[in-house]
Amino acid sequence: MHFTGYDNLGNYYTLSNDSYWIRKDMNNHLDFIIEDLSEDFNYTVDGYGMIDINITVYPYDNDVTRVSVHTDYEVFILSDEIIIDDYIYFTDHGSSDDDIKLVSAFYSIMPGINYIPIYIDIYQNALLIASKEMTIKVLG
Repeated sequence: MHFTGYDNLGNYYTLSNDSYWIRKDMNNHLDFIIEDLSEDFNYTVDGYGMIDINITVYPYDNDVTRVSVHTDYEVFILSDEIIIDDYIYFTDHGSSDDDIKLVSAFYSIMPGINYIPIYIDIYQNALLIASKEMTIKVLG
């Protein structure tokens, strides 16, 4: 049996004896879909000084173990994996994870439109797989 490996530069090497191990990086789908959280929606501050953001994350890989949703001041972990038809997703509503509400006092919300960057990271155990950034609009 022979295995030939190639790299991105076009280099190759043929393995021709049985003393080699083959290792494949299974994190080959580094993208994910974000629903409910929107850069086009105008979020507001409720009577308790909170900004309620809803988020659902659909990773392409089924071996993602948690999602981190964070700002410069707050961190929220979504670890309740919901499985439907062999696909997984993570959400802050309708699961045992906490509903994500930002504390408006951290963001100096002024009258008019305010912008808050939100960072979404997906992990396989402790390994960061992929990240995205979105900026939400909050009306003050």
